[in-house]
Amino acid sequence: MANMKLWRGTMACFRAMLALVLLYSCEASAGFPEADEAYARGDYDNAFLEYRSLAYKGEGQAQYMVGRMYRDGIGVNEDRSLAVTWFRKSAESRVTDGQVALAQMYLDGRGVPRNPDDAVLWLRKAVVEENPVAMDMLGELYEEGTGVLQNFLKAASLYRDASQLGDPVGQNRLGKMFYDGKGVPKDYEQAITLFRKAAAAENSDAQNNLGRAYVDAKGVAQDYVEAASWFRKAAELGNAMAQNNLGLMYYEGKGVPKDHVLAHMWFNLAAAQGSESATRLRDLALSARLTPEQIIEAQRLAREWEEKHAPPRLIRRKPFEPTQAVTSPP
Repeated sequence: MANMKLWRGTMACFRAMLALVLLYSCEASAGFPEADEAYARGDYDNAFLEYRSLAYKGEGQAQYMVGRMYRDGIGVNEDRSLAVTWFRKSAESRVTDGQVALAQMYLDGRGVPRNPDDAVLWLRKAVVEENPVAMDMLGELYEEGTGVLQNFLKAASLYRDASQLGDPVGQNRLGKMFYDGKGVPKDYEQAITLFRKAAAAENSDAQNNLGRAYVDAKGVAQDYVEAASWFRKAAELGNAMAQNNLGLMYYEGKGVPKDHVLAHMWFNLAAAQGSESATRLRDLALSARLTPEQIIEAQRLAREWEEKHAPPRLIRRKPFEPTQAVTSPP
């Protein structure tokens, strides 16, 4: 009889614990849509509170989002140290977004001392889980020799893996390896095929590379009109190299009518993003050919383009000092 009572008591406790687990699971799953919806509509304060509530419960993807919002100062005071803390929690939960974000912080030295070795460690973990962004990043490190010995073969292999997952960045980078003959035999036709796949997915680097191929007549017949068209597609997406190249086409009158005002405009836009080539072309080769009125017009066109193509404005807050500690909620 006593054993029967003990058994019933044990089963009652088990059912109570199971109910709590199910309740917790339902609450967690319910919170994600609410947090995502709040974030999507720009209600960043409530989105942060929702994500943080889930993050404290150990939800790895929510931990990543909390880290991301701390990193970018969206809905909360910017705090890179706290961003690293939450990215690490997410990464340790085997969330590949968190692993990639933590690796990027190590590469940039933001919120943590710069450490490419630790970045490589976390990227390798994400690569095992077939995260294409991690493949692209690790491939780039092998290509540059950052945190690892330079190895074009491994870089190309990682880009190929990302490409096979349909990743446009991987497709473009593998195409560039074929174009340059790095890590793979030089093959312009294969490069063009990969550039086209990535360009169709609005990858501006691939669009710019296609434009370069049409100028150089590599893998395609030389066609300045087609080159200018691809440079324009990438330039309109804000690609600084393509803006520089399109400016050069207007400067030389290749594929487009010669127009030094438009050339100046595109050089201006590229220079604003740090393009040294565009700065030199604008200041040394072009400005002397324009009247003051033409320069003012070019600058006006550049401002209008920037206003039209400005990304949606996010609510960002100033960094908070001192860094707050991560504590359990009350």
